[in-house]
Amino acid sequence: MPVALALAIYWGTNFGYDQLFLKVNTDLSVAHDAFLRVQQDYLDEVSRLGESYTFRSALKVADADVIADHVRALREKAGLSYLHVTDAAGYWLYEGGPGSPLQSLQSALTARAQAGEAVKGIELFTPQALAVEGLLARVILPLIPTPYAMPTERTVEDRGMMIRVLYPIIGAQKDVVAVLDGGVLLNGNFGFVDTLRDLVYGPGSLPPQSIGTVTVFLEDVRISTNVPLKEGERALGTRVSREVRDDVFGQGNIWSNLAFVVNDWYISAHEPIYDHQGQRVGMLYAGFLADPFQLRLWQAFATLVMLFFALMFLSVIIVVRGRVRSLGPWKP
Repeated sequence: MPVALALAIYWGTNFGYDQLFLKVNTDLSVAHDAFLRVQQDYLDEVSRLGESYTFRSALKVADADVIADHVRALREKAGLSYLHVTDAAGYWLYEGGPGSPLQSLQSALTARAQAGEAVKGIELFTPQALAVEGLLARVILPLIPTPYAMPTERTVEDRGMMIRVLYPIIGAQKDVVAVLDGGVLLNGNFGFVDTLRDLVYGPGSLPPQSIGTVTVFLEDVRISTNVPLKEGERALGTRVSREVRDDVFGQGNIWSNLAFVVNDWYISAHEPIYDHQGQRVGMLYAGFLADPFQLRLWQAFATLVMLFFALMFLSVIIVVRGRVRSLGPWKP
């Protein structure tokens, strides 16, 4: 009986954690699909502007005021961090004054758009490129020393992770006459990660005491997260453990396990984030607080142990009473 009890607890523990890891992998898959879908949604928004009659008419006659109004309206409506109309070389049109030297960050992604392809993808922006967009101040993030993280001499993260969408405007001669270039900065974008969290961890998906969390990492740094550092403060600037970094960012694997996240234990899953060239640039994480699940698991085991001892006690009583009856009444 004790051996059977020990085996039941061992099997129950493994089965319980296997189910939790299966759940968190499913959670990460939902976050992954939403992450990709959001990128397509932004491209669809920009493409609708690019194909609208009023915008193309204004572009045809170079009506800077109407063009600027359309661009501003879409930027605010879609929540874009920036949106420009550029020429085929990436120089901004209708802003910055005549002959403006301002140019969008050039990359393989912009080259595809300038060749006539509507494209989307993740792109890292340098501090210089962010400064051109007026976004540098939003990304400056001091790094917080984090237990188990890989040692680093860096003290600040000053790069930006951008969802970038580009839509070419094709002219009557089938040439690219302009490009709509838009981006959504993920650094400090709490609305983005909170939307993913609410999608993945909707009402009833977790016990009342647990919390679901989603994080976007730039390499191993949390640049947007709802993991709490302390009451009312998010764990921005903290870093993932070296073990997870090596496996996910270093090797490109999906990692799911019980992990110490900032200041508590979480059932967690991580996957790499790839840029538009297929290079690993960060990680996407989904996870939930482990304590409520562990409490329920141990409560179930405690109930099992109590039932075991109750049955043992009952068995002893039955055996003793049976033995007494078999001996008959005592005679002096």
